[in-house]
Amino acid sequence: MESATRFKWKYVLLPLLIVGVAVVLGVWKPYALIQGLQRGGLYALIALPMALILGIVGIINLAHGEFMMLGAYFAYWLSVHTGIDPLVAMIPAFLAFFIIGALTYLVTIKPVLKAPELNQLLLTFGLAMVLT
Repeated sequence: MESATRFKWKYVLLPLLIVGVAVVLGVWKPYALIQGLQRGGLYALIALPMALILGIVGIINLAHGEFMMLGAYFAYWLSVHTGIDPLVAMIPAFLAFFIIGALTYLVTIKPVLKAPELNQLLLTFGLAMVLT
């Protein structure tokens, strides 16, 4: 039982050792670290809501990525065509796709929640194909 609650130092020391070796050998590139952190943060922003959907609703929503893509494209479109700042354009894009996502859930996903998991998976896969 003690090993389950004990902190595993190898998960901390191994990455620190790798970074230390990279610094000593001169292959340390700070821009690569920053880009890696940005990309990892983006992947986390996409994956965490998908995990929440699975945990709360109990369905694997394969159309989640398409909704994220369409929301980002809509924010870009608003930014280009109206001339507003891209960060400000994310607010109406979020609101618009929140409403679209809620309507999609009510019309397509909620009636299928009692069906077998394969039907749910095929529904969200088909929805992803339609949105793409």
